[in-house]
Amino acid sequence: GWCDTHTDGGGFLLIGMKNSPVTWNVPSNDTPVDPKGPPHWSSKFGDVNVQDFAIQISTTKNFEDTKAHWSYRLKIKRALGHLFGIGSGGCSHFHSGIGNISYVKDILTETVVTTEFNCSQFGPHSDVGWKRMNYCLRNKCLKGYAFIEGFPFKLDSYGSFSYSTSSKFSVITDDATAFVGCDAGKCCACFGSKSGRGHYCSRKCKAVNGGTVLTGQVYVWYWIRTRMPRRLWKRCMEFKMKTETGKFETYYIDRKTSTAHKGTCSQQLQTFFNEGTLLVKNKESFKNLPQVPGLLSYREDNNLLYINKGNEWDVISTEKETQNLEKNINGKLQSLEDKLSKIEGRLNAKSVYGSILTPGKSCNDILAANKLALSRIYWIKPAINKLFQVYCDMETRGGGWTLVYSYTFTNYSSFRSGSNAVTPRPNWPAHGANVPISTTPPLSESSFGAVDWNLWTNIGHEFMIKSNINDWIVCQPNGGSLVIEKEGSMSCQNVKNVATACSGVAPNIINWHTYGPYLRASSVYYYFDGNTSGNWPTHDPCGTYNTDHKKGVSTPGGQIYLR
Repeated sequence: GWCDTHTDGGGFLLIGMKNSPVTWNVPSNDTPVDPKGPPHWSSKFGDVNVQDFAIQISTTKNFEDTKAHWSYRLKIKRALGHLFGIGSGGCSHFHSGIGNISYVKDILTETVVTTEFNCSQFGPHSDVGWKRMNYCLRNKCLKGYAFIEGFPFKLDSYGSFSYSTSSKFSVITDDATAFVGCDAGKCCACFGSKSGRGHYCSRKCKAVNGGTVLTGQVYVWYWIRTRMPRRLWKRCMEFKMKTETGKFETYYIDRKTSTAHKGTCSQQLQTFFNEGTLLVKNKESFKNLPQVPGLLSYREDNNLLYINKGNEWDVISTEKETQNLEKNINGKLQSLEDKLSKIEGRLNAKSVYGSILTPGKSCNDILAANKLALSRIYWIKPAINKLFQVYCDMETRGGGWTLVYSYTFTNYSSFRSGSNAVTPRPNWPAHGANVPISTTPPLSESSFGAVDWNLWTNIGHEFMIKSNINDWIVCQPNGGSLVIEKEGSMSCQNVKNVATACSGVAPNIINWHTYGPYLRASSVYYYFDGNTSGNWPTHDPCGTYNTDHKKGVSTPGGQIYLR
């Protein structure tokens, strides 16, 4: 397992990771959890008695970008597989979760923020909710806690972790100081400022009091600790220092405070020894350490390990040594990459699902067969005699997305000009369009082309639009459709804010025009205008048919994915 030996005194083990706020679709298995993914829970530690359970939220894959980090100290240790309970320890029969909490600690500020918090409510359902989550912390759940084999649909739309500094409960019935997960189908991460102690998160992912709500990509790590680390250094460290007059004086280091004092150790310990590593916060504390040859010190402010050479401290790994090590590692990495490339070539030629010999029906079909599938090019066969390669996004919003269209613009600098249009265009119904048609699948987001539109309905009906000048959206058909020529309602979500004019707006209607389809909110949001003599390809994050798109992008464009 992955261990954190420094945060809050250390001793934390990583047992869960996800790269979105959604809780219900995170699988559990017996594979060790890596901080950078893939997302899953570990099912190996269900019988381990836990003292602390911690949640860490970051906007990137890096711990340094952590925005919220807290832990629950449990009153009584309990097995991880029984983390969630009902009707005891402060949790009600109607909204259960993590109860029997002694206190909540804000790890970012190293402060206990409340001793009155009773229950981090996971959700209102038991057998298909928190009980199922307990089960998945002890057993494999390949699709997540809300999916049971034999039932082809999601059984729960909750699943959250949160705390409040002033209420006994949080989110499902009360506001919260920090929150991550889902409430009645709305999923997000929510938090306030680093030292904030108010309520910033309300029901269904609504921000209050200046809180920040993230609904797109967010990284969450879950940690457990079985006990507080104990000090193992119990002996005395003694050394001699030369004074300005040239005499030697004896000092010892207090094992509790790590500070030097004039004098000797007890008579029972006559031998000189240096063991352990002195931990200091910053440069000022580092300067106050004694000059003891062989003494080790770790500085928290720059993450460097030093060794004392008698009258000076030196970083253990010098720059030259590091360069030589990097050169050696890079050479070995290149050799490994070459070997992996050869292995991958052999695998692609064999019966690997998604290869030319055993193509999938779509990227979602390939991901269903292999939950660890990576984002890359695969072979699919969505219809008889229709075998070709496509690019698959296996990470965004649960993965399984097939890239079917990638485009740019004919006159981005004069965006509202009639000469501006998307190009190329798919062979969808647009008899008034005049830009070139493509039926060549794009094999990356930077290559422009389109899969034959007549095959789109075989690949999927849910679609995702990415763009580097407009917000990303995910839409499900609700009467209207993009894969058949049908106007009507769509159920869309804004999943990533790109343009700054508006945030969180999503369209709800699709219409088909003679130049191409368009999506509307209050007015046009996305318009795939394929004519260079009239209209313009609106990309408006406010959905008001204006030029509120992101300006100054060197390679503007977008992509449509299906699932």
